[in-house]
Amino acid sequence: MFRPRTPSNAPKGMLSAKAASGLWRRSYWALLLIAVALAAYLFFPQSYSAGRSKVKPLPYDDAAAASGEYKYAVVFDAGSTGSRVHTYKFKAGAGAATLDLISDDYHHVKPGLSSFADKPKDATTSLEPLMKAALEAVPASLHAQTPVELRATAGLRLLPGGKADAILDAVREYLRAQPFKFEDDMVSVLDGMDEGAYAWVSLNYLLGRLGKGPEELAASIDMGGGSMQMAYAVSDGDADSAPPGYVSKLSGGGVTYNVYVHSYLGYGLMAGRAGVLAVSDKAAGHPCMPHGPIPEYEYAGETYDVAPATDGPSAEACSKAAVQSLKVGETCEARSTSECSFNGAWGGPGLGRRDVYAASYLFDRAIDVGIVGADATLAKITPSMYEDMAEKACHEDDAGTVKGLFRNVRKDKDAQFLCLDLVFCHSVLTGGFGIPGDQEVTLARRIMYNGDDVEVTWTLGAAINTIGKV
Repeated sequence: MFRPRTPSNAPKGMLSAKAASGLWRRSYWALLLIAVALAAYLFFPQSYSAGRSKVKPLPYDDAAAASGEYKYAVVFDAGSTGSRVHTYKFKAGAGAATLDLISDDYHHVKPGLSSFADKPKDATTSLEPLMKAALEAVPASLHAQTPVELRATAGLRLLPGGKADAILDAVREYLRAQPFKFEDDMVSVLDGMDEGAYAWVSLNYLLGRLGKGPEELAASIDMGGGSMQMAYAVSDGDADSAPPGYVSKLSGGGVTYNVYVHSYLGYGLMAGRAGVLAVSDKAAGHPCMPHGPIPEYEYAGETYDVAPATDGPSAEACSKAAVQSLKVGETCEARSTSECSFNGAWGGPGLGRRDVYAASYLFDRAIDVGIVGADATLAKITPSMYEDMAEKACHEDDAGTVKGLFRNVRKDKDAQFLCLDLVFCHSVLTGGFGIPGDQEVTLARRIMYNGDDVEVTWTLGAAINTIGKV
């Protein structure tokens, strides 16, 4: 039943003493909560989030854990913007080669370790919530058997002096105090070769090929922005005769492999643009460029002119510039010049009939021009498809026309560089790595594994490699 409010005796526009007291109390608690929240933000600025991979988890079984049926690996990925931890759970079969991924318990925090350059001890404090999550994800009875490693990427590489080493030493001390299995070499800064090597392990694991012979394993090419990695397994004989610094020993599927790995620094797509632009005659304009909105290209502190050639872009002339930038045919430390790839690097004994999987910008540009569907996670193409699309893109002398021709290209800048990008992709695959134009190459973002699309990541490869060694 509705009851009308009893009028207050206070004058209009004023609060009663009781109401004022209640309002004050509510205001006090509200202000107190705001103050606590502000203090937490100022003194504990770290952000934290968690997630799980799509891999279907299986229920935990104490008896199965005790029998060694499950194995775990903890991998910290210390990036430039934040730190992440992956706690991988595997179901181990009867043989060493049988290791089925069950789940990936994933958490991350911000900021990254490089933010603690002057306070290395605070860097380890930032890892506390991640370590807590990992300890909870692994049964206590298996802590001592579970390896833990931390690999740092771009952020720590850029720190001056010995600041990166101070942080890594603090992390080693911190991990030694944890109940997980740990050795000092399980903390390091990854370079491009390391990432390429671990990604190769991840790829072949998800394809179900670890444990097979070298030529049955897939080769991987990952074209990033600043660098590009190539990796494939080679024989013991080829490993023994290889120049120093090109072959790594990696474990997986109960087998230790010799893996050719090389990171071509300066030959990722963004760096590659700069390299191709640099070889042109500035006065004559560039044969890879149409007219467009971007007057110049900046990369790594350098500026490059992007004025088009007088008679417009040309796929043929652009290809010559790309091959020149790759330095194809430059001698290297090899038994034969036929084993030299480009930029003076040893390319290994050759891919032979190995399956080749490519990723990152090679995939992105294929989507841009419709070689593969926009929603594809896996697609088979040939290098000549980049050449065919380059002929179309390089035929137009205006970036707006290029954008209208290729509807998946959304940015004017990407349209302006599409001729160059496609020519560069084709030149790297055919001229750089010697892959025939009609040979099948698989573009991969994710691999179907046990009914789920799983991303090819270096962290998964690192976990498998470490489990194979411990």
